[in-house]
Amino acid sequence: MNFIPAEVHSNETFKINCNGIMTSPELKSIQTKKLIIGIRPEDVFIHSNNTKDEFEVTVSVVEPAGSFNWVDFVWKGVNMKGMSEPGSGVKAGGRAFMTFPHDKIIVFDAVTE
Repeated sequence: MNFIPAEVHSNETFKINCNGIMTSPELKSIQTKKLIIGIRPEDVFIHSNNTKDEFEVTVSVVEPAGSFNWVDFVWKGVNMKGMSEPGSGVKAGGRAFMTFPHDKIIVFDAVTE
């Protein structure tokens, strides 16, 4: 599981700031301000080209796993893991672009986890 620091931006229309991006997970509100966002590596997609709503990352490791590649990368100081397609052009040491479905986000209280 990837864990990303986040905080509540607004409880009126529930929004959180997750490493510089705003998202609205499937919650009405939460009592704490500091959060941790969880996203599974199989829900994080890495591409060599920025198409739409993707975030620039720095690739650390590309590990072939047959029909896909595991990709270790850094997004604004947070180490994460995701997936890319073989032959996608994602290379270790290079930049790439990440996206994930916001409905796959799991929200944790940063204090109680």
